[in-house]
Amino acid sequence: IDGGSGPLVDGMFSASTGRRAPPALTSASTASRASGPTIRRAPRAFAISMAGAMLADESSISCVSIAIGAPAAAWAAKNPARTTSAARPNGVCSAGRISTIAGSVSRNWSGFAVCWAAADNAASAASRAKTERMNHPDLATNSLIAASGAQQQDLPARALYVVATPIGNAADITLRALWVLSQMDAIAAEDTRVSGSLLRRFDIGTPVFAVHEHNEREAAARIVERLLAGGRIALVTDAGTPALSDPGARLVRAVLDAGMRVVPIPGASAFAAAASAAGLRGATLTFVGFLPSGARQRASLLNELAARGEAFALFEAPHRVAATARELAAALPAQRRVVIARELTKKFETLLVCRADELVVSIGEQARGEFVLVVDAAEEKIAADVDANTRRWLAALAEVLPASRASALAAKVSGAPRAQLYALLTKE
Repeated sequence: IDGGSGPLVDGMFSASTGRRAPPALTSASTASRASGPTIRRAPRAFAISMAGAMLADESSISCVSIAIGAPAAAWAAKNPARTTSAARPNGVCSAGRISTIAGSVSRNWSGFAVCWAAADNAASAASRAKTERMNHPDLATNSLIAASGAQQQDLPARALYVVATPIGNAADITLRALWVLSQMDAIAAEDTRVSGSLLRRFDIGTPVFAVHEHNEREAAARIVERLLAGGRIALVTDAGTPALSDPGARLVRAVLDAGMRVVPIPGASAFAAAASAAGLRGATLTFVGFLPSGARQRASLLNELAARGEAFALFEAPHRVAATARELAAALPAQRRVVIARELTKKFETLLVCRADELVVSIGEQARGEFVLVVDAAEEKIAADVDANTRRWLAALAEVLPASRASALAAKVSGAPRAQLYALLTKE
């Protein structure tokens, strides 16, 4: 609710919002619900018209006891059927249901108002933070949600919930993620269209707004402000876990720096899925994510990873995977084992094991889909075949250079495998 250009005042309100129910559902859809705060943000000049437009064909307004500010009062008098109100309490309103609110309006920061249910209005700020959130009508009665115990788990206020979403198969969403997303005040999404599709599939109506790599710094400040006011906000990306090769790390850091809580809600991960199906040797696995965009930085990182001899995994997009395959094959010994995971959890999921010298052919030049390339650890080899001269070169270089750089230079001079020389240095 926005008072337009006039001053905001406290006042009582009563409203019924939502889609009109079919006759068969009317009797089951009119119960009042307790609700936490509903905050709708929009430019002051457009807030009232936006609320009215949204409610025009979908809402039934029972009454409004007092308008907020003179401009709002004048507008309401001219448009009684589209009176400003708290639209869709907590953003949870599904087709075929009408929910009723009765409560009060209080002044809030940035010229907007907070709507509280009447039963909750007299409570202190601390009590409000602990008030039970409005249960989603379908999820609340879902037997799997009930069996999981998600409804009994505490969802603290003033917290950012980092929620993992499916990486391609909607069935991979967790019960906890569904419940948390349905109980939030808002959801910060990398792409509102992608996340909106997932939320509609599960009939979750929590408001969604965009937070991506181009606006994350500015959005973080606004989100911190909302959390400080007692809100609960979820962070999601298009697929997988936020902040892992996806936007979100800057926002998470801002929330932590502000002294508030970050709650991880784990779930699907392309990295974990690929590693679990790769059959890797050894106990060490390095997650690289996406390689740097610069050719020199990419080559340097791949050479270092190859020389270390440990297993590592990287992400790659279809338009760059062919070039990455060529660079990776050039950095690795010919016999190094590589697992290609493509389109994980989707219909055309494939996992292929090959040698480094087969990598380019295995991927091809017209690759499609999202890739995870997992390079297995180098096989243990006896370094007895490294001649004395090469050993002297290696020892001399290691005195002035890091092991990875020394082994790379010694390999160029002697022709011995870089990974073998690196392993010799690190063991000694």
